[in-house]
Amino acid sequence: MKYSAILLSAIAATGAMAAPQRGQPQGNVVQSDMAQGNENRRSGTTGTVKFDNTATFTALDTAKLSSFSFAGINNVPSAKQVTLTYDGAQNDAAPRCKANDKDGNTFVVKRDGNLDFTFAQGKPWAFQPQDKAAAVAEIICDAKFQKLKPEQQNIVIELGTKAKDPNPTVVPLEKPSSKDLQADTEFNFVTLKLGPQAFMQNPNLRCQISVKPQGGEVNAAVEAIPIELTRGDNNDNTFGDGFKGAWRFTKPSKVTKVECSEEFKKRDPAAAPATGVPTNGQNQPGNMEGQETEVPAPVNNQGAKTAPGSENESPNSIPNNQADVSVQLGTTDESAAGSLNFVSDKKLAVSPGGLGPVFSTAQINFKEVQGKQTNKNIRCRLLDAQNKPLTVTLSAPKSGPKRTNFGNTDSWDILDKRPVAKVECDPKLQADVANA
Repeated sequence: MKYSAILLSAIAATGAMAAPQRGQPQGNVVQSDMAQGNENRRSGTTGTVKFDNTATFTALDTAKLSSFSFAGINNVPSAKQVTLTYDGAQNDAAPRCKANDKDGNTFVVKRDGNLDFTFAQGKPWAFQPQDKAAAVAEIICDAKFQKLKPEQQNIVIELGTKAKDPNPTVVPLEKPSSKDLQADTEFNFVTLKLGPQAFMQNPNLRCQISVKPQGGEVNAAVEAIPIELTRGDNNDNTFGDGFKGAWRFTKPSKVTKVECSEEFKKRDPAAAPATGVPTNGQNQPGNMEGQETEVPAPVNNQGAKTAPGSENESPNSIPNNQADVSVQLGTTDESAAGSLNFVSDKKLAVSPGGLGPVFSTAQINFKEVQGKQTNKNIRCRLLDAQNKPLTVTLSAPKSGPKRTNFGNTDSWDILDKRPVAKVECDPKLQADVANA
């Protein structure tokens, strides 16, 4: 169960829109080929999405396509409902779809009392909350999208030995509460997944995992000790969802208790450790039990050389207390990771230490800097040694338009298997669709 980032402003907005309005609809009807999909097509099948404000869009030849998107939407303002229909595909196997804003954040929808992140064909679905209108920028459809199960509506905590463990230990909670566990396995990662019910109640809910000291498992008087975790530049003993994947244990540990509470707050960055690199107990990178490969220290652009010829090369050092943006690079098997510092109001290009490994994932993280207003509309791109951009797509699920410029959403999968020579972030970069 993995979802894209959900539109936080849909809950927090006080105006009439669930997301900032930008742009105009591209006309009542747009005929479109698919931005994605295989070549196994059958003519004559049409997918249609219609918004309550009369804007209608179609996608041609959708039969047997595993994934596709509706092109030309480019922000539909003031939409409160969306209806999906298929010509010639009126059955449960027809792909479900999701509606995103301009930054790739997915709206929550509701029909017949059911909340979900994706919607099926048939009767209209209402964007949530119902008293806010949505500015939809894209509709993505995928055969892998499934209706959420009742246990996926609320809180799910997954414990695993890998960031994307295929067989995690799953702990469901119907509401913020606690649950004791049998301490029989050491874990390296934990992921919090808020379903739409839990997200609508509190998108910022945080949880905590803890372990009783050895020998105290059977003694109720012995209190469990919170486990320290790290994700990107965040170091904490509580963790949120944020739809940005797993948190890493600073060292492998068993877990005897999980708890989610409205009282848990994000740790003040000034009180957090300077780095989130797993250590061997002596503040030095080391092998973690249960992992086959060594986890090196994150590559940081403090002292890193800049890419030659960039229009605005970064200084040799961007201190952590000045950088309000970081780009996290990683590999699928967790064998390498890198974190590069940027500032949100300037165009900067930074090299991740020469050509380095072929990275598989990229993700933007923001952090608060005292006295600085962070521009969260900044986008970044990855460039190879020939200055050609690499193509990315949302990690979960792998569908929708391919892009070269990525923003602050969930993790992005890097589709091009070429070394990253430099990372460029620029507040003027716009959302794009790469040439397939």
